[in-house]
Amino acid sequence: MLIPKRKIPRLRLVVFLGSIVCTIVGVIVLSFVARIRNISCQFEDNSSCPEDVIAELSQYMGTPFFENKYQQSIAKIQGALPEISEINVKKHFPSGVKIVLITRDFSYYIISVRGEKYLVTEKGTIIAAASVENLLGITIEGSQDYRAGDSIGEERAVQLEEIARFVLGTPAFKAVRVANDNEIIIVFEGEKQAILKFDDLKRQLSTLQVILHDSTMEIQGKTIDVRFANPIVR
Repeated sequence: MLIPKRKIPRLRLVVFLGSIVCTIVGVIVLSFVARIRNISCQFEDNSSCPEDVIAELSQYMGTPFFENKYQQSIAKIQGALPEISEINVKKHFPSGVKIVLITRDFSYYIISVRGEKYLVTEKGTIIAAASVENLLGITIEGSQDYRAGDSIGEERAVQLEEIARFVLGTPAFKAVRVANDNEIIIVFEGEKQAILKFDDLKRQLSTLQVILHDSTMEIQGKTIDVRFANPIVR
């Protein structure tokens, strides 16, 4: 049976409104039916999350899929694990949630007065070091004995990062230590060493790099002091 042309626009409107109603009803129904049945958690290297993290997330099993109440726990986990830089959450309809913890990219660790090794976040927070393989160790001398949870301050953390990048990019280094809270000593092979201070650090590292790469300078077994405007080699 042919539909009169004057009724076609009305029919299209009815179909359009019907599809909207069906969509709304479908979403409402799914919001009650679709529930989280599986929550997986792992680090970016596919290793398992800590048991306390898994326990924290398990409370959301059976909750509506479209709710985001577990975001409260995500924030809680990130606060408890400062070594985590990012937490990715991927939902797999209709019942799965995959959470991936991404660790910070560390380049150095500090060695306290007691000889304990700690990592330092970019904000300066000191955290326990599970592994320090391929990282630069910086010995912190002096009277202050750092512990996990303490802070060295964001500015100092950035400065230590600059030192670590410089040293790791320089061959034949042996050790790095911080003395008197403002004196940095880098020991190289050949019994030569460099002395820097945290103030105006970028300039000193740039100057030191030039001196180390100057094949005409006799620096074997000598101390290179770049704390001053005119470096001293003695």
